[in-house]
Amino acid sequence: MWLQLALLEIDVHVVRVASKDNIADLPSRGDYGMFDQIGAVWCAPSLDTVFMAADTWEVLQERWAALEH
Repeated sequence: MWLQLALLEIDVHVVRVASKDNIADLPSRGDYGMFDQIGAVWCAPSLDTVFMAADTWEVLQERWAALEH
């Protein structure tokens, strides 16, 4: 989503509203109980190794520059 906004040069103002009622925040809080209740399993996403490297920002800048041409 963020890449698409940048590519389309769309300005966005985002405000996070902290709420105990927002179930989408549960995994980020380490609360996986709801998954058990509905028979689902939480699997942590695996990131491409490039996102874990010290030079991630530089690599991403190069990729984004290549998309512009």
